Amino acid sequence: MLGYKTYEAPIWSADLAANDVIIELQAPLSCSKEVVVTDSLKAGEIMRLALSRIEQNYPMERLQLEGFIAT
Repeated sequence: MLGYKTYEAPIWSADLAANDVIIELQAPLSCSKEVVVTDSLKAGEIMRLALSRIEQNYPMERLQLEGFIAT
């Protein structure tokens, strides 16, 4: 199975005063056929590729992000 059935509810319907808010997601009724995933690369090759692409995947200069928290 891939994913879950869509679930939507207004935020006011949740009991936010409770310590735990539990939302149970339902699996879809249809199942897909078996999927086999393989890779032609060996672990050493994957490591060499990852190391060679560090500069492409991570900023090499200073980076500043802003975040906000609602309390």
